[in-house]
Amino acid sequence: MMTKRKATATDEKRPHVSAFSCMKRLIREELPPHIKSLGFAAIFMLVAAACTALTAYLIDPAIKKIFLEKDQTLLVKLPAVIIGVSLARGIANYGQSVIMGKIGQCVVTSLQKKMFQSLLSADIGWVRGKNSGVLISGFVNDAAQLRDAAVSVIAVLVKEVFTLIGCAAVMFYQDWRLASVTLFIILPGVLGIKYFTKATRKASHVAFSETGALSGVVSEVINGMTAVHIYGRETYEAERAGKSMDRRLKYLVRSVKSRAASGPLTEALTGVGVAVAILYAGVGAVSGAMDINNFMAFLAAMMMAYQPGRVIAGLITNLQPAIAAAERVYEVIDIKPSVFSPPNPVPLPEVKGRISFENVSFEYADQTSVLKNLNFTVNPGEKVALVGLSGAGKSTLMNLIPRFFDVTGGSVMLDGVDVRKLKLEELRSQIAMVGQEPFIFDGTIYENIAYGREGATEAEIMRAAKDAAADEFIQKFPLQYQARTGPNGSFLSGGQKQRIAIARAFLKEAPVLLLDEATSALDPENEAKVREALTALTKGRTAFIIAHRLSSVEDADRIIVLKDGMIIETGTHRQLTEQGGVYAALYHGKSNVYADHEPIAELQPENIL
Repeated sequence: MMTKRKATATDEKRPHVSAFSCMKRLIREELPPHIKSLGFAAIFMLVAAACTALTAYLIDPAIKKIFLEKDQTLLVKLPAVIIGVSLARGIANYGQSVIMGKIGQCVVTSLQKKMFQSLLSADIGWVRGKNSGVLISGFVNDAAQLRDAAVSVIAVLVKEVFTLIGCAAVMFYQDWRLASVTLFIILPGVLGIKYFTKATRKASHVAFSETGALSGVVSEVINGMTAVHIYGRETYEAERAGKSMDRRLKYLVRSVKSRAASGPLTEALTGVGVAVAILYAGVGAVSGAMDINNFMAFLAAMMMAYQPGRVIAGLITNLQPAIAAAERVYEVIDIKPSVFSPPNPVPLPEVKGRISFENVSFEYADQTSVLKNLNFTVNPGEKVALVGLSGAGKSTLMNLIPRFFDVTGGSVMLDGVDVRKLKLEELRSQIAMVGQEPFIFDGTIYENIAYGREGATEAEIMRAAKDAAADEFIQKFPLQYQARTGPNGSFLSGGQKQRIAIARAFLKEAPVLLLDEATSALDPENEAKVREALTALTKGRTAFIIAHRLSSVEDADRIIVLKDGMIIETGTHRQLTEQGGVYAALYHGKSNVYADHEPIAELQPENIL
């Protein structure tokens, strides 16, 4: 469920992001730590550019002195110089490639760290509303696209631009008129590149969206493989994934076509330029205005300028996938969570665990009401069960305590302090939670229990496992506490996973405990063991319990019955069954019992029990 919050920039349709603004932000935020390395790379790039221009320039004396003037002294020296220049250019290209490659990988890592940190602080509602495949694709594909963009921009701006400038200088030195005409011919290509840029960006944006959607489909199938097989939906899932792949392929091909078009355009214009140069030089040769050595040097410089010119021409088009990726990367990085610590949090003394709901209401962003003006207090050490049909607001009520969502009206108080005035980390450090599907990561049992409290000793971890009745099955594994749990705890049974989660809660030693359907998915034998562990866990703690099996909450100090986000009954199990109301009917297996019951507007501790 998603909490209502103020609209932020990330909620609105993101505006068009120009290549310039995107690269400006990327360079401004990610490259300063690498200034020294960039300096060395720039030196290598300048050397490579100078060597390319010098190679073109050396064509003039080579033809003039060796072929025309028959100067034998340069017959060995000049080729040696050209070899030396070429070797220097190769070394420079290698150096800048290694440095820029390393910087690019550092940029990817930095972006991924920022994305992950931002994701960790994001509202739970925002995360749940996102396709997990899209988010994973952002970490893997989009960050890599931005890396390539950053490296390409710097390489082009330094190496290719200076190479082009150097070659152009040689061309103008040999014949400025011919150079001017040749460069003028290339200008129409700019308009064509602008068109292909727009087409590439659009296609890339849709293609990457489809990549995220495809990742989501694959993730769903992997997680739901049992259901796929048992219901015989293999063909359906294959067709669903195939359609997503076909849509992705369609736009990837469009993107490839648009990006590839800039190359032929540049080649065609280069061909026109060469033809004009030959025509001009031929006329000049006939009239004696241009020598063959000048023409050959000019032509060599022009051909050497072709490659950097092509790269520059294709840069803007090739950047478009990166611009589309940048929008998604920075959407995650720029998340503005609505749940955060206040600027000046109230110091939290030793927590006793008194939880009060004062006129609490909660609405979705679309103003759908979930909780309505709740008033009740749970005293330290009291165990309260929340009962009601699905959609009554039980989980939402519980999620307001650790501020997974914030109330839209009223206040949730911890020991008399509004939880919104507390530092978020301090508030949550006082709360332990065990859910229906506990979080078990792919590691050892020891590591999974230790997740409950950083810095816990081995003795404390083993003590928690014993308290949770987990030690008895852990000892049966050959590796005991070092046994692997498997992805999502796949090597463990449901009861074993629950007891590890309970051990984790024991280890945290928090005064407030939240139990959300902690036994609903277990068989009777495991349920009995887990319930025994939960009874031990709740002792002396303020506990909120959600359970569909009402037999598991008979020992609760108080039972609160919810309907449509309002309290309609409250009392002990004995009191409520004797009343013969909604709880009694639910306890005896009836579900159509809500129609004629009005909510209790306000409950005070003294008149509840």
